[in-house]
Amino acid sequence: MTLVHRFVAAAFILALSIAAAVAAPAITLAPKAGPPTTVLEVSGTGFGANAAVDVYFDTAHLCLAFANGAGAASCTITVPKDAQPQAHWLSMLQRNTGTGAQKPFTVRTDMAQFHGRNAAHNGVNPFENTLNVNNVGDLDTLWSRPVGPLGTNGGAVVAGGKVYVGGVDGKLYAFNNVTGAPVAGFPVNVAAAIDVSTPAVGGGRVFVGGNDSKLHAYNAATGAAVAGFPVTLGAIVQSTPSLALGNVYVGCNDGKLYAFNATTGVPVPGFPVIVTVGGVVYASPTVVNGKVYIGGANAFSALQAFDALTGATVPGFPINTGSNQFNTTVAASGATGFFGQDPFTLLGFRLANGVFTPGFPLTTPGAIFGSPAIAGGKVYVGWDNSGFSAYSTTGGSPVWTRTLESNARGSPMVANGVIYTSTTNRLYALSAATGGTLWSADATSIGIGFNSPVVADGIVYYASADGNLYAFSVHGQAPASRMAGGALGVVPALSALKPDYSLKAQRKP
Repeated sequence: MTLVHRFVAAAFILALSIAAAVAAPAITLAPKAGPPTTVLEVSGTGFGANAAVDVYFDTAHLCLAFANGAGAASCTITVPKDAQPQAHWLSMLQRNTGTGAQKPFTVRTDMAQFHGRNAAHNGVNPFENTLNVNNVGDLDTLWSRPVGPLGTNGGAVVAGGKVYVGGVDGKLYAFNNVTGAPVAGFPVNVAAAIDVSTPAVGGGRVFVGGNDSKLHAYNAATGAAVAGFPVTLGAIVQSTPSLALGNVYVGCNDGKLYAFNATTGVPVPGFPVIVTVGGVVYASPTVVNGKVYIGGANAFSALQAFDALTGATVPGFPINTGSNQFNTTVAASGATGFFGQDPFTLLGFRLANGVFTPGFPLTTPGAIFGSPAIAGGKVYVGWDNSGFSAYSTTGGSPVWTRTLESNARGSPMVANGVIYTSTTNRLYALSAATGGTLWSADATSIGIGFNSPVVADGIVYYASADGNLYAFSVHGQAPASRMAGGALGVVPALSALKPDYSLKAQRKP
């Protein structure tokens, strides 16, 4: 073979290799993980010019796209609301050739802030689809891990496949949410008691207040300290931080509300603001619609509302509640907020102007120390004098009231028709419809008893003052282990995927 022939042959082989490489389909997903009903952008390259491309979630055909002239195609789909907490496979398949590519999407619900998914703190996990009224009675211990000899008086949060909790021993703990294995780099030695402050996770960071009068921040994956933190406040921090609008908000026992840039730690202009004179702030700030709501605890308590970016007082506030004990966080849902107090009162108000809603304030059978939860047109709240109640959010009429064995000071969480709440002695799962007990377990919460449960992806977490963090699941098994394919899901064969010919093309990029 001559040199020219060799050159031509090599060029031909190279061209074939390049063509093959270009032709190999590939997928990208945005985001890569999220709860059921996540809006998911599925994009692919390497398809034939103008080819029809079918998009599947597991084996369900959800979208038809047409590639552009460069062979790129994309579709926007909604993750099915019944998708279970495990990996689910997205497939893009060129209809006329049967070639395609696949990539997993992890169904995962983060409950990354106190009493909810975000700074609305409404006590609801709207995505829970694994635990329900029919199987919650089979809860058993999945794992338990020590969190220091004094345990915790706060709660846990779940984010990114990890569960975080602060200890009275001055350490911030993190565990794999399914196995309970400690996360490398944790526990972090905060060097100050984390009393009742629950961590908050966002932007790859975990924030927590300490009894050293500081707000601390750490890398959520490694536990490394974050530049710009800790920041020093005017007194100890028992309030739980809230993340919203790129900032971190936290109350302080000097009676003030502070706000810092969550990335740099620089104070937000206009903050701190005074919440209560001569009192303390235990509550977590609630941030919705560009406003932050919070109350203090002293003889002159009132519910305050401030512009979240400037600190200016919102017209219509403060609301004089007539109480000297404002311990609970406002739970916000839609246009309304609810909070409880001592003496024996549940209040509902319009977020826009502070006007009390019809039927509120109302008298409860006991003092309220846990924050209420709002779901399905009802507001749920536990109270001292050993009980729990449900009221209509529109009018305040009682739906049901029941007695528990001791004071219910934890903040309840509602998920898929089940209420998870705690007393100073037990952890309960109650029917949201009737208040009947579906399940309970010993869960000693000595001392003030503010410990609150959180539920995510078929697991209930409870940080107890007995020195342990508990995880409960059905039959004490990891939820994904009870599903086909386990945590990795089932990868469908491309040849087994069948198109729905009634689907119309979504769009052409």
